[in-house]
Amino acid sequence: MNLQLGFTLLLCLVQLTSFAQDLMFKGGHSHNDYHQEYPLQTALENGMVSIEADVFMVGDQLLVGHEKKELKAQNTLENLYLKPLFKEVQQQGDHFQPIILLVDFKADGINTYRLLKKISQPYETMLSVYKDGLIEQRAVTIIISGDRPFEILKKEQHRYAFIDGNLNDLEQDVDAGLTPLLSADWNDYFKWNGVDDISDTELKQLQQFVVQCHQKNIMLRFWGTPGEGEIAIIYWKLLSDAGVDLIGTDNPKEYNDFRKEYKK
Repeated sequence: MNLQLGFTLLLCLVQLTSFAQDLMFKGGHSHNDYHQEYPLQTALENGMVSIEADVFMVGDQLLVGHEKKELKAQNTLENLYLKPLFKEVQQQGDHFQPIILLVDFKADGINTYRLLKKISQPYETMLSVYKDGLIEQRAVTIIISGDRPFEILKKEQHRYAFIDGNLNDLEQDVDAGLTPLLSADWNDYFKWNGVDDISDTELKQLQQFVVQCHQKNIMLRFWGTPGEGEIAIIYWKLLSDAGVDLIGTDNPKEYNDFRKEYKK
């Protein structure tokens, strides 16, 4: 092989390898993060790898809240998350720990997504991007949950957002470039409630879900589990032992303390 040609092919391979990535995170997920006394800040200080924000489209803004009665004009997705995340990324540079921003569309997914694209455009340099079949992971990865405009994102060959799927997607040809995360209600699949030992059957089922997801380079998350307190710690240990990727908490500090002890 011509030396110059060989070098060129090697360079192309290195560039492709550095660009074609899978989105894999493992650690705490700050459930309904906006309910924290200090949204985002508490999660970052306690090493969360994922943050959840529910949004409603109100005029030309995405307001953060679980229900419409909670909404406040100043609590926009941009003010609470996009702007401060952008500032953190600029200040910390390569030292910033990459994070998922899980945006839960509460209604009207199609128009909410259109607005999300408009609002997030000034921050695209920090957002993980999918382009022509390849993923470039950056500081912040937006994953859309709730009323997801699945078909629209599926058709886009250049986008700055991904989809949160469900466990039923494992039965289909799920693509990590579109759906890097599968989430499910724990109580839809398991009867174990943290009391006594989990049955062998349910433990094997949990482990199988983890293996199936990881074979497809997809993350797994369960919701509907206790978010804090002694019972939550029992769940956190089980989920961690099984290899579940994102573990929900309502108390980032408590989960961080657990994680430090768990790693010992």
